[in-house]
Amino acid sequence: MHDVYWSFFGEKYQSRSEFDAEVRQYQIEISGIDSWQPDEVVIQFPRIRIEYYRDEGGFEYEDFIEIESDNGEFLTGGELLFKVHNAVVEQLREINHHFFEGLNLKSIRSRDNLPVYHLCQGS
Repeated sequence: MHDVYWSFFGEKYQSRSEFDAEVRQYQIEISGIDSWQPDEVVIQFPRIRIEYYRDEGGFEYEDFIEIESDNGEFLTGGELLFKVHNAVVEQLREINHHFFEGLNLKSIRSRDNLPVYHLCQGS
């Protein structure tokens, strides 16, 4: 998901279809092409942990979320970005580093046996 452009800004989305339409429009505005493929399988695990940085009172903290697939098998780009957005938007929308710049695999297994990814955030 390194070629996906998105900003963790605004509010949570209630509808996946509304979210996918917004992401598609954002891709076109930023890159000039419709490159959004929400149904592409991007992670072959049913559940993952994602670490990210948030700012609170001028201090930076590392935090994490856990994302679980709806099908219990894998995560598509659309499902993953939708769930990440809704989980972190309230913490990230007011800070400089609220742009999605990809996910990097940090560890194949955490202490609770989950793959750990790092959310790359840009400004």
